[in-house]
Order: sequence, then C-alpha cells, then structure tokens
Amino acid sequence: MKKSNCKYQGILWSCLRVFYCCCCFLVLQACLRMEFQEQKENHLKDEEDDKKQNGETILPDLSVPDKLDWQMIHIAIPLSAIKDPDLVRVRIPVLKYDKKLAYSYTFDDCVVAAYGKAFCMINRKWVDKEKFYHVGQQRSTGFMPPKSLGYTDGCGNERRFTFGVAIWPDMENRNIDSFMNPVGREIGKYYPYLVWRDIVPLLDFGCDIYFHNVNEIKYGNEDVNNLLKGLVACQDTTVKKLGRGMKVLVRSDGNDLYVDAGRKYEDVVFMCASASPDPDIPFAINLRDDKFDLYKKCQSRRYTELTPNAEELMAGIEEVHGTSYSWLHDFSHAPNDFQYILDLFVRINDTYGKDGDDSIWFASLDEIFEYVNFRKNCEITKVVSNDSLYVRFECDLSDVPDKFQYHRDFSVLLSGVDSKNIKIGSGSGVYGLSYAEMENKDLLININCNSSLLEKAERYTKLFENDHLGEKKEDALYFINQLKEEYRIPFLMRCK
Repeated sequence: MKKSNCKYQGILWSCLRVFYCCCCFLVLQACLRMEFQEQKENHLKDEEDDKKQNGETILPDLSVPDKLDWQMIHIAIPLSAIKDPDLVRVRIPVLKYDKKLAYSYTFDDCVVAAYGKAFCMINRKWVDKEKFYHVGQQRSTGFMPPKSLGYTDGCGNERRFTFGVAIWPDMENRNIDSFMNPVGREIGKYYPYLVWRDIVPLLDFGCDIYFHNVNEIKYGNEDVNNLLKGLVACQDTTVKKLGRGMKVLVRSDGNDLYVDAGRKYEDVVFMCASASPDPDIPFAINLRDDKFDLYKKCQSRRYTELTPNAEELMAGIEEVHGTSYSWLHDFSHAPNDFQYILDLFVRINDTYGKDGDDSIWFASLDEIFEYVNFRKNCEITKVVSNDSLYVRFECDLSDVPDKFQYHRDFSVLLSGVDSKNIKIGSGSGVYGLSYAEMENKDLLININCNSSLLEKAERYTKLFENDHLGEKKEDALYFINQLKEEYRIPFLMRCK
C-alpha cells in the first residue's frame, strides 16, 4: 500500500511539474507577445511621427521616366472639323499658353521663407507670422490668403505661380553638420533653412531647385575643378534624397568660377547671376529670337532687395511687358521685410495674372528653358487616318537629358480648324489635355505628358478623402483639372 501511494505521489508530482512548466511557458509567451506588441506599437508610432515630421506630401522618389515615348504622344482632330487637312497649320507659340511675358523669381541661399511665405501665399495655404515656418510645423498666428495667385492655361484652367530655390545640399559649417539634414537640431521656428521635407511640396506644385554654394570647407572656392567636384557632390546628395537632380546653376557670391565650373559640368544646362559675365546676354531676353541659344548661358537678374517696394518693382516689369515675348528674372534672399515680395506677387496676379489681363507666364528657369528648347527642336508631322487628322510630335534632339525633363508639357496653335463643338483625342502618352478657341480663331491646345500628374491627382485626392478639408479639396482639384477628360471624371466623382 505504501509503495502504491508513493507511486501515485510520484505521478502527481510529475503532473504538477508539467503543469507548472506549461504555466511558466504560457506566462513567458504572453509576456513576449506583450513585449512584441509594445515594440510593434512603438515602431508604428515612430513611423507615424516620422510621417508627421516629414509632412504628408513626402515622396520616396521624385524621378521622372528615363525616356519619353514620342510614339504615344499625338492629338487627333476629327476631319468633320476640317475643310482641308493640307491647309491646317500647326505651330508652337513662343511662350507656353501663348502668353506675352515670361517672368521668373528665385530665392537664394536655401531660405525656408521660400516655402513658409512665398509658396504658402501663392497656393492659398496658411501663412504663419513666424519668420521661419516648415512643413508640418505647428501653427502660431497668421492668416489664410483670400485667393491663390496664378494665371490660366488660356483654356480656363488655373496655373499657380512657380519659382526656383537655390539650395545647399552639401553645405555645412562649424555649427551645423548638414544644412538640409541637420542632426540634433529642432526644425521649427528658429531654423532658417529649407530641409528636404520642405522641398517636396515645392516640386509637387511645379517649383524647382538649383545649384548654388558647394561645401566650400571641403572644396574651397578658388579652383574650378574643385568647384566641379563640389557640384557633383551636391547632385549626388540631391538625387539620393529626392530621386531627381538639378540642371540650373545660380552663381554664388559673385564668384564667376562657379559659372566656369557650370560650363564644364554636363548636368548644368543653364545659369544665372546678378550681373552675367556673358557680354551678349541682355537683361530681358527676347525669346522670340530663335537664333539666340540659351544652352550653358548665364542670365542676368534683378536683385529686388535693392528696391523693396512692390510698386517700383512693378514699374520695371511693366517696362519689359511692353516688349512682347521677353523674359525677366528677379531674385532675393529672405529679407526681414518679406511682405514687399508677397505684395509684388499679388500685384503681378492682379495685373498680368488670372485676375488681370492673363498675359504672364510666371515660371521657373527649368520650365522656361525646357519649353524653349522643345519649341526649337520639336518636329511636327500630320497624318490623315480613320476620319481624323493625327498631329504627332517628336523631340529627340535636346539640350536637356531625359532624366532632367521635369516639365513635359507644351502648347500648340492650330489654324484651319472649326473649333465649334470639337472633341479632340490624344495618345496614351498624353495625361493632360485642354483646348479653346482664341480671339483670332486659332485653336490653342495644351498637351501634358507628365505621368506624375496622375500620381499627384491620386495622392492629393486620397488626402482629401481622409480628411475632408476645403484646403485639401482645392489641392486635389488643382491637379485633377489638369488631366484629360477620361482621367479627370473618376477623380471628380471622388471629390464631391
């Protein structure tokens, strides 16, 4: 009997040990699961914080397709709108949208006011009273602009003013390890420079970035070859951060060696300076002169901080406006009295923009250079097929490498076409299409071949769907209205 009890006690103790081990295992597993869940939640929170820090419009890659397939780029005019196809004349206007004056504005030295003041004012976003205002920064006091600033595409669709910013991708000093990606610094109301997340909305809405100072601690500023190495380093950093590079150089500190380095660097196609070292460059370039070659030239520009008054600056623009198809370029840094720049933009909008006579094309250096280059090198062919006149475009000979073509849109004028109730078709390489009859009965057609237009329409529409704010709807509609009809209608249904 005792042996039997001992036997049962042994079995009982064995069961208890197994039960204890199982309990310990389950407790350990639960603890590990809780720890894993906590780590996962912390990781998701960190990702969410990163997204908040970087802003909603941050993109992992802003590159463009390596090659533009011209075979997919054409428009189709129904023969019912044409008396004689042989008499249809197709030409590219001197300026995009058939405007009369080209105007550019540049902000030097990577100043965040380009985003916080200029960009926000133009695009009807919150303009904060803080001098330095970044993407995702908490608002203090300020104002919402009453309207956006821009012009139309000649067919009733708004185009916002766009500008350029000379940035410092590789710049450092004794206090800041990297101006555009500083470590250990709060990016807020005390930080005066653009960081990479600030660049993204600028590029989304058509602005551009330019070469400026290299890291002169590493490369100095007295040797052309060293400056060239510095430009390459700036390009490498920019491509790594954004997926796209730069092709315009803004001379730094009056140092013409930067211009010499730009002429040697194959990525640079155009330059500018407060006083150009090129003797044959007029202050206001006449873009009607097809013999004038812009490639590797250095444009002169007007320093507005010497005349910080919108009325006086407008007088200079009015003088140039009197000579059709001229190109004027203004620039500044971020002066304490930034208000005069905002006042100037409003005056331009109200006089020559969408709320004036709508004669100005306010665009970046990149956009204007690309369009002029396209106009000079584009080959146009006409073919009649299947009850339509097909107009095809091709521009394989270009001063702008495909990887730097960020503004793949252009305008054409057609004569000999009855535009009443006309419906124009287009190829699969065309994402945006608008057209309207002009006063002289010519038909203006705007053709947008930027595949990124669809992506931006989708991204900004999703932002609106997630948060039905009026500001986000305006952003979404801005891109949606640039699409051709078959792409535009589904997006409009989502924005009701």
